[in-house]
Amino acid sequence: MYARQRRGLDASPNSTLTRTAVGGKESSKRSSAEAWQTFSNCTPPHSSRTLEPNGALYPSLPVPFEELAFAIVEQINLVNNIILCNTMHIKRNKDKKISFFAPFIFFKMQISITQEIDCLISTLYQAKKNYGELEALSILISQKFISGLEEILNKRAPRFNSYREKYKVSLGWIDKVPLAKCPDPTLDYNKNPFSAKVEIGDLLIINTAHDISSGRKYSVASIIQAKITDISPFNTPVKSLSNTSASSTSKQLALLSKWPIFDLYKTSGNDYPVSNLMQLDIGINMKGNKSKFMGYYNQKWWCGFPDFGDPCDITLGSHFQSIAANKDGFTFNLKSHQNDWDKLINGMLSICDEYNLPEKHYGTQLKKRVITSNFLLYETIANSAKISQNFTLGLNMDDRRFPIILIDRVMAEGLDITRID
Repeated sequence: MYARQRRGLDASPNSTLTRTAVGGKESSKRSSAEAWQTFSNCTPPHSSRTLEPNGALYPSLPVPFEELAFAIVEQINLVNNIILCNTMHIKRNKDKKISFFAPFIFFKMQISITQEIDCLISTLYQAKKNYGELEALSILISQKFISGLEEILNKRAPRFNSYREKYKVSLGWIDKVPLAKCPDPTLDYNKNPFSAKVEIGDLLIINTAHDISSGRKYSVASIIQAKITDISPFNTPVKSLSNTSASSTSKQLALLSKWPIFDLYKTSGNDYPVSNLMQLDIGINMKGNKSKFMGYYNQKWWCGFPDFGDPCDITLGSHFQSIAANKDGFTFNLKSHQNDWDKLINGMLSICDEYNLPEKHYGTQLKKRVITSNFLLYETIANSAKISQNFTLGLNMDDRRFPIILIDRVMAEGLDITRID
């Protein structure tokens, strides 16, 4: 699994200012992320303390030199981010104001795939604008992001004479958010009991991979619970919890952190579950692969493991890149139900394929709600752009939707590479 990207100079995720004794004198030390964050909207307010995209930490240095090294490297990364985000903005909006950045285009090749995805996400939002949860999530699930993510993945995919990869990113959704109900009373983090239905999540990300040369196939999935915050940095579950009653956030945290036995329902109005007595807790060390809590703050989405107080310090771009590379998410089988995790993911996919599109929004010519997904065996819809642009999770629709992002990865070697060109 990918290395976690820590934020700031202090080990504490909530600490932005520390006091350090240097040469017998006490001095203030402000995090380099805080010092540079005003330079660019593409630079998150808590930048990674890593020299490499894989998360390798800076070497230990004496404090004055450590701060200087952090500042220099972070400023270089900052310039790269500014250039990348502006050149991406220019490309997508046909803006001719390129003169300032033209001499520095060579920096673009140094940007990691994670940074490029994060910058794509940043271009979707307005700086310092207050978004609601549905609005912020609906902006993320847009044609611009779906097509942009596919473009980035394919641009970075290996294309050699003997080996090649190709990606297809698709969007599907369910009319209602799937719900879980525990047959036995369950306690939230503050020991408040609850028995009502709780949302499974706000977003499902799936990666399916197919090596057409060997015939090998695998699939991974990750459930995301999304929140909005105006405080940074922040920890799981992003929102504060009540000490006296179980809130929706505390129930969601209890579900994703403990995975108690539950029944799966299509909607809140259904009296009969789709599946009974599902048990997903395969191991405490693997639950972070199954799900993440995700918070939006100032044009960025940050993810954290589903444990109370866990720092949300994994960028959404990093999460997408890790899932696409099969380094995150939890394995499931598309064709068989070997365990309850298989049943849950395939159950949500079957619901996604089951319903027809609402005619009042899309007309009678569009039959399925999955845009494109070759390996999941859903039919391709020619007018996919129309579906993505109109899908806004409740802003232009009557009810909230549950989106599913599908990343299909094809691999081939030898003579088989002509089959994916």
